[in-house]
Amino acid sequence: MQQTAMYIIRIAQTLTDADAGWFEGLTIYPQAGAETLLLTPPIDQTGLHGILATLRDLGIPLVAVFQVGLPPRQEATHAL
Repeated sequence: MQQTAMYIIRIAQTLTDADAGWFEGLTIYPQAGAETLLLTPPIDQTGLHGILATLRDLGIPLVAVFQVGLPPRQEATHAL
């Protein structure tokens, strides 16, 4: 089972209403300087790669990706 986390994705473009339709489920925060922050819900690595592939396919420049909301650390159990 893959762990999930939330991500903040910074892109170097202001999204139009038409562009926003490609990112349903993400929270979009326009920023000064023609940048946008996208906040994901908890997703796994496959979901993250899907979003990054959409950005690539649309030709939207990626600035940074930050992982936030890490899942609680699980202690390993060892059989004695």
